[in-house]
Amino acid sequence: MPTNSARECGCESVAIVGIGGIFPDAPDLERYWDNIRQGRSAAREVPAGRWAISPATAYDPTVGAVDHVYSRRGCFIDTLPPLTDLTGLCLAPAQLHGLDPLFHLLLHAGRRPPGL
Repeated sequence: MPTNSARECGCESVAIVGIGGIFPDAPDLERYWDNIRQGRSAAREVPAGRWAISPATAYDPTVGAVDHVYSRRGCFIDTLPPLTDLTGLCLAPAQLHGLDPLFHLLLHAGRRPPGL
């Protein structure tokens, strides 16, 4: 891992601010930072059954091809944290179960870890 500071390499400074996160190949921030330190990439082939059509059907190497993707790789979150972990919210269980999975991720990632 490079040891030069941002100033030494001519890069702009970056601030990373947050209390939680869920990322591909990193269900928690400890694993996320470990992946960063180790230079691990979460990019991989599209998992079977992930898309409504097969990745082979969706793929076209031509950038901008209508209704196609030009990469066979992506970063994917395999499982959502269980809804039972979302306690203390002012949402009725029926509302919580009806939310889009993206909002489940947002609610989980935004929760403060215990002890903060």
